[in-house]
Amino acid sequence: MRKVVVMMGAAAVALALAAPAAQAAAPASKTVSVEKYAKSLCTTYTAWQDTVTSSNVPTSSITDAAAGKQALADYFTSLVTATKTAVTKLKKAGIPDVDHGKQVARSFQTFLTKASTEISGALAQVTAADPASPGFVDTVTQVTTQLTTLDSRLGYPFSKVQSQDLLGAFKGQKACRGVVTIIGG
Repeated sequence: MRKVVVMMGAAAVALALAAPAAQAAAPASKTVSVEKYAKSLCTTYTAWQDTVTSSNVPTSSITDAAAGKQALADYFTSLVTATKTAVTKLKKAGIPDVDHGKQVARSFQTFLTKASTEISGALAQVTAADPASPGFVDTVTQVTTQLTTLDSRLGYPFSKVQSQDLLGAFKGQKACRGVVTIIGG
């Protein structure tokens, strides 16, 4: 019986010590002004989108199919990293101080998380493809086409924003001009 009590006491101490560490590892998202959120969101999204553009798909200095496969695999690896970095930055951006702010923040994070999954899948397809196979060109065409249609297939998150305050903040941010168009107001 005494052994059980000692073990329960040790478990309670371990939990008490672990709780602050768990809280430090996963900080609660803070509410931020719509202007600050819009700037963080648009800066992050623009940088990510610039990385993902089809003009960045490696085509120069490719001498053969094997080199092309390696260049494409390196490119998709960099996209996975850029997308994960963007998700991390959006989590740090906080929650916009608007009605349903948590859902707004979550929608952008979810979009990029889904994009990361798709890009990782494309990387796996490229890695598995045999550059000597006649189907290699089809694989490359498929994964690059999928990349260019991410916004439409996953649901462009800016189109889901309904908060007039946040839309107004988007309109006022230079970083937002390339990713969202606000008409009126």
